[in-house]
Amino acid sequence: MAAALLRLTVDPNSKLLLGPVRGLRTPPPHLRLLRWSYAQGPLRLNAIGIDAATSGEFHQDLQIKTSSSVLLEVGGMMCGGCAARVRSLLSADDRVESAVVNMLTETAAVRLRSGGGEPDLTAEHLAGILTQCGFPSKRRRLGLGVRENVAKWKDMSEKKEKLLAASRNRVVFAWTLVALCCGSHASHLLHSFGIHVAHGSFWDLLHNSYVKGGIALGSLLGPGRDFLLDGFRAFANASPNMNSLVGFGSVAAFMISAMSVINPGLGWEATFFDEPVMLLGFVLLGRSLEERARLKASSDMNELMSLVSSQSRLLITSTEENPSSSGFLSADAISIEIPTDDVRIGDTVLILPGETIPVDGKVLGGRSVVDESMLTGESLPVLKEQGHLVSAGTVNWMVKFTAEELRRIMDMKHNIRNISVIAHVDHGISTLTDSLVAASGIIAQEVAGDVRMTDTRQDEAERGISIKSTGISLYYEMTEESLKNYKGERSRNEYLINLIDSPGHVDFSFEVTAALRITDGALVVVDCIEGVCVHTETVLRQALGERIRPVLTVNKMDRCFLELQVEGEEAYQTFQRVIENANVIMATYEDALLGDVQLYPEKGTVAFSAGLHGWAFTLTNFAKMYAAKFGVDESKMMERLWGENYFDPATKKWTTKNTGSATCKRGFVQFCYEPIKQIIKTCMNDQRDKLWPMLQKLGVTMKSEEKELMGKALMKRVIQTWLLASTALLEMMIFHLPSPSKAQRYRVENLYEGPLDDVYTNAIRNCDPEVPLMLYVSKMILASDKGRFFAFGRVFSGKVATGMKVQIMGPNYVPGQKKDLYIKSVQRTNINIGDGPLKVKAVKTGAMSTISKIVHMVEEAQAQQAPIQRLADLIAGPFVYSVMGLSAATFVFWYYFGTQIFPDVLLNDIAGPDAEPLLLSLKLAVDVLVITYKQ
Repeated sequence: MAAALLRLTVDPNSKLLLGPVRGLRTPPPHLRLLRWSYAQGPLRLNAIGIDAATSGEFHQDLQIKTSSSVLLEVGGMMCGGCAARVRSLLSADDRVESAVVNMLTETAAVRLRSGGGEPDLTAEHLAGILTQCGFPSKRRRLGLGVRENVAKWKDMSEKKEKLLAASRNRVVFAWTLVALCCGSHASHLLHSFGIHVAHGSFWDLLHNSYVKGGIALGSLLGPGRDFLLDGFRAFANASPNMNSLVGFGSVAAFMISAMSVINPGLGWEATFFDEPVMLLGFVLLGRSLEERARLKASSDMNELMSLVSSQSRLLITSTEENPSSSGFLSADAISIEIPTDDVRIGDTVLILPGETIPVDGKVLGGRSVVDESMLTGESLPVLKEQGHLVSAGTVNWMVKFTAEELRRIMDMKHNIRNISVIAHVDHGISTLTDSLVAASGIIAQEVAGDVRMTDTRQDEAERGISIKSTGISLYYEMTEESLKNYKGERSRNEYLINLIDSPGHVDFSFEVTAALRITDGALVVVDCIEGVCVHTETVLRQALGERIRPVLTVNKMDRCFLELQVEGEEAYQTFQRVIENANVIMATYEDALLGDVQLYPEKGTVAFSAGLHGWAFTLTNFAKMYAAKFGVDESKMMERLWGENYFDPATKKWTTKNTGSATCKRGFVQFCYEPIKQIIKTCMNDQRDKLWPMLQKLGVTMKSEEKELMGKALMKRVIQTWLLASTALLEMMIFHLPSPSKAQRYRVENLYEGPLDDVYTNAIRNCDPEVPLMLYVSKMILASDKGRFFAFGRVFSGKVATGMKVQIMGPNYVPGQKKDLYIKSVQRTNINIGDGPLKVKAVKTGAMSTISKIVHMVEEAQAQQAPIQRLADLIAGPFVYSVMGLSAATFVFWYYFGTQIFPDVLLNDIAGPDAEPLLLSLKLAVDVLVITYKQ
């Protein structure tokens, strides 16, 4: 691990910068990093203030005379004494300033004195000395990445496994000999109990001195041979160790006993053949236990090191700015991937969102949220700012979205959007959602489309389809330039986007409904080639039935360019048919309260995207580019980019019909489709001499390392930089989908079937956070620890807070009665951001939350503490979702307006006569979390 100086930037890609110090978790006084210095050209970042006695003299030209170091792989170390002997042998050499030995990793680090000769030759010389003294050594190959070291340690573990197996065999053999030695005393023991041992019997033979001598000799020459050889070799090299003591003691006892037997005239009646056998047996047992402990420690180290990134991005720039400034990550910065082990003093390392921090460090500037759960066990991410320390193995989770910002935005009900992403199966929901998630810095833009952030289940990842609807909250900040045409209500420029990725398979339609009922808008995704499919109509019908306002994205446009090579006019006609088919469905199921829900590209309610490659656009993007050129405003330019509007570059005139000229093309084809096609073709053909001038005209700036990409990788990055999907899609949804305060005005009739003029209806209609809680639970989510559920839902009025008492009303509740009425405190409220829940104190109206540990029973008598005065009837809808919790598995059942489809006998057969299902009856009531748990 290495200590580091860490810098977090405010770069749109939410990157981190680190400048590490190798080999130290906390820099000692002689290695303090006081400030930074720069040189013209390729930047050399060096630590200043290093003790001159340790690392040399600092010169004005930024050259530091530092002592060299070498690493050795050292074998044969069996105990702490061996490690001390290795350190002593190394330190005794005149060329060595200091040495550190790690017995666990079998590594020795040696710092050489100034003028101590070539490191390579010195390393070979030192390795030879150690090998001669019984510690086989060689110079460690530099440049190993962390994962290469893990592989090396795995090899070491395999070798240790073999050693352990051999040790076990020796222990068995030695203890067999010990048992024989103990048997030699059996005749005396039996005689003390009055049992006579016959002369010449087995027990009598064991008492024979010659037999005991033969056993002792076999023990010394067998399992004790390694002790003798290693011990005498160490003694001969003036480095006695434990083996030396065991060897001399065993041989001395054997030799004295042998002399007593061979020459009885000496008068030595006692023999000590048993002692070397017993000594070797116990020592071998101890060594075996030690090997087991070392192997376990090595395995734990492997697990720990597997958390660390194998590669680091070394960032080099020629800027003169201080690294704590936001402008340090300039356009001319070069990023080079190097093994983490090769990170040196003064290096600056770039870390993208979602990546693991490779070295320990200290924040120099900016801020980020870091996931430290793998070290602390706490799921709540930690905000890191200037001066804070970070640890290797933790994850740069995100930068722009913190708990404080989330709480602030929840107070701005006009700046919240609750959106479901709906589509037919395999139309690209999950990959497109990745692009939206990347906008908040939760994942890196470079990997958007590949991560599938919302496919959190293992079976979803294996099958490549979404099975469960998954919610995630995103933070997005719009620019003043983007908001200049926004006509709706808003507070500031920050927006909270509660996004639910729903499955597209027809078998999971109930998950779509669970998502739609707590959202106000929908992003409808349609494959541009397959068009509107059967399930597309189904989910649109469900959305309009719930009074959800839709916008559309025509997805997988990359297929037109890379797979099918579709010409511009043909592509336009295909897109037009997709939009018309969607509008036919809208007209069929239109709702007067929703108003006009038809989709118009020229009004910005239709986007064109390639979720897999992370790019998308609306006509707004191109209208901004061309409006100034043609001297018209953006709205007029958008109208020209769709429909029967043609432009002829030869005459430079717009017409409403094709003139027949070869240069006369439809506005969309001429100014949208063809430029994208041309850039993709140029990238794929690696025509860089044409590409860079084209990008310069478009105002697209590429970084140095991005210019080195080739083929599809280059194409993806170029189009992402030009037409970033998250910008186009999020701004379309913010502009054209309603906030909770607007949507609840016309959705209240769907949500509440009580009197439409009472105080509770007005609370929902006004999206009032200061009235009693009205929370709609959409579904139950099984927590990671078995047997516990989170209630996932939407607050329509009031707020739900940790510790708050709520009323739980079951499907059999009758207003005015206590049956099926319960009270429970909310233990925890969460907001789903990143790849896990973020604990918050309270969730206010208009926002979504998961709530833990409210699914418990209380006595009916407790209901008197908070009597309900008025209750909404069952929410209108095609079904009620329910979950049955069992000890062995989780079964999903359906209820239709409270009526159980499955007969009681089926439940009894599955769960036993006393089991009843856990119901999530979708009701909306005053001060009620509408779930029921029966047991």
